[in-house]
Amino acid sequence: MQSTKKIRYDFLLEAFFTLLIVAISITRINKNGILMWGGIDPFFHTQRIYEIKSAFQNCDIPVWVNFKTFNFAGQAINGMYPDYTLWLFVLLTIWINKITAQVIVIKSLILLSAFYVTDYTLKVRGFDKISSVLCAWIYVTSGYYSYIFYQQFQPNTMMVMVVLFPLLFSLSDIFQVKEFSIKLTLIFSLLLTWVLFSHLVSFVVLVTLVMVIIVYKLVVARDLSFNSLKILMASAALTVIMGSSLLYRVLIISMSKLHTPFNAGKVGSEEFVKLFTNSTWDATNGPSIAAILALILVLVSGKLKTDKTVQKLAMVEFMILIFCSSILPWNVLEKLPVIGNFQFSQWRYGLFTSFIPMVMLMKSISRHDLRKILLVFSILSIGIMIGKEYSYRQEFTQNPVLNAQTKGASPMSTTMLVKEGGITNPSNISVIPDYVPKNVATKSVTFRDDTLNDDVKNELTNHFLVIGKNKVPTKVSPEKKGLSLEIVSYNKKSVKNIQLPIFGYSTLQYTVTLNGKSVPYHVNSKGFLEIRAHIHSGEHVLVHLVLPKMYKILLYANEMTVIVAIVCLTVMKKKQNEVSVVSND
Repeated sequence: MQSTKKIRYDFLLEAFFTLLIVAISITRINKNGILMWGGIDPFFHTQRIYEIKSAFQNCDIPVWVNFKTFNFAGQAINGMYPDYTLWLFVLLTIWINKITAQVIVIKSLILLSAFYVTDYTLKVRGFDKISSVLCAWIYVTSGYYSYIFYQQFQPNTMMVMVVLFPLLFSLSDIFQVKEFSIKLTLIFSLLLTWVLFSHLVSFVVLVTLVMVIIVYKLVVARDLSFNSLKILMASAALTVIMGSSLLYRVLIISMSKLHTPFNAGKVGSEEFVKLFTNSTWDATNGPSIAAILALILVLVSGKLKTDKTVQKLAMVEFMILIFCSSILPWNVLEKLPVIGNFQFSQWRYGLFTSFIPMVMLMKSISRHDLRKILLVFSILSIGIMIGKEYSYRQEFTQNPVLNAQTKGASPMSTTMLVKEGGITNPSNISVIPDYVPKNVATKSVTFRDDTLNDDVKNELTNHFLVIGKNKVPTKVSPEKKGLSLEIVSYNKKSVKNIQLPIFGYSTLQYTVTLNGKSVPYHVNSKGFLEIRAHIHSGEHVLVHLVLPKMYKILLYANEMTVIVAIVCLTVMKKKQNEVSVVSND
């Protein structure tokens, strides 16, 4: 009778928390748009979703460059940002017409996914069911998730955090195995692949953490078994196989020689003490207040002195905090490939700082006391949610600037309104040259190479053809897998070199037609596509990107590999359940 009650309370809590997220999400859908903090990021990622959605609505694979967003300039945002997991959430919400409403639903779905994955993982690991639900709730309503849900929109890192709990427990299992396990290999490789498909930088961050742990166990602790090492190596190999299409895509585009992402080449960090003193409930640059309180309770419990598992978790947490801080020589590390793109170490590694203390707390406190503590945390998180929701409403209704316009905001302004009509082409997006060809002119302002040259911005935002010293206006129309440029006014008869307002990547293949007839093109010294022809008013230039056949083959192969891995795990689980039933009989 008692266990039945527990299951019922467990279910009621899950239902209540789910309905709370759904209710907040519904009230967020507003005809005026979405209010978000964090400057350009909300526009940036909303446009990525718009581009993916448009491709799926045309029954196409999303192309590597953006022809429908980012000023229609064919910028390689799609190709350089991992998006396969985002495809899944876009497909699930493709029935939603308004892109602003779709963004809210996607954000909520990712949050609920993290809630249920964490809840399920903790229950499978034998933790108290009610405590598991409460812990999962605190996880998704504090720290980075709280910040993203209310103030920002960064789906990539949100999706990475969905699998942090299973990643931790799977890695722990690998370090404890006595023999090689195909099941563990498949589980760990699928989790790594999820991270790779969500956010490349977070994948690199995760790999650095795992590598440090491996080196420690090999050199210092000397307790890493050969079978554990085999599982790790097999998982790494399988992850590369599953992610080969994405890696191929990034490699091919990178071979064109690109401008680095925003503020690349300079990695900031935080003083170790400030990771704690500057903490907030929704901290993103270190442990949240909830995580710090959990650490304090663990210390008070005394388990840190007696429980080896808690001690190991504390060591991992301390290691992550070191990576967040200025203790490491980031002024040297920032010169390394990929690591130079981290921007801020406390931001990248801070994602991983708030969940381990929760696991430590779950292992350190008795069930009765744990429920009380987590219930207090949960009530506190709901109170904070109500306060944030009130602030959101006040900002939305009382700020006349936000309700009147979407343009004119600085790249990293405090608050911006993402309007439905402003999704496809907000003017300020072009100021950040993420992954544009290296030859495209830029100028330094606050950050290193953080904005395009004024002439380039003018040509892109107005969609000018550049013919010698003349700038010819065009009317832009996105096409399936490409872009159409209609010449508005030009009647000179001589053949000229014509620079299109489209970035040119030397390693990518395009088709360019003028009035339906193919014309040769090349990438000029300024990093743009250029043709040689004579044009007149009313004529059309059509540009398409041709996806490599190898990419399509790898993409389908990756899809099949992931499906086979999931099927194998399902069969293994079914057989394991059958054996358990037989043994119980």
